[in-house]
Amino acid sequence: MKRFFSLLIILFLTHAIKGQSFQRTSDNNVLKEKEFIQVYVNKKGTIFKNNQQISINELKMSLMSLKQKKGIVHLSVANTTKKSGFKKQNRVIQLISYYKIPFKPYTDKYFRTELIW
Repeated sequence: MKRFFSLLIILFLTHAIKGQSFQRTSDNNVLKEKEFIQVYVNKKGTIFKNNQQISINELKMSLMSLKQKKGIVHLSVANTTKKSGFKKQNRVIQLISYYKIPFKPYTDKYFRTELIW
């Protein structure tokens, strides 16, 4: 668990995090919800995007598309002590950082409780 939080802190420090899910449009300054995806990585390292299991390559493609749309990632990672699961979780966090996509961390796989720092 300490490793996970350390990785999240590093990710926060490597690029600016935008905590809002809304952006202003040019049409009368109306707020419009930003594009987002929900990414959950379970204890075994299985990746889910919007409740559908995906591969790491599919996640890369989704992140590239999301970056073009200036969206955000809602991220939840299960606590694990398994080395294989931890490596996959670490890889997901590295990809989000690599593409410099803002994210909101959540404490549960249902994305109900946002992690507050």
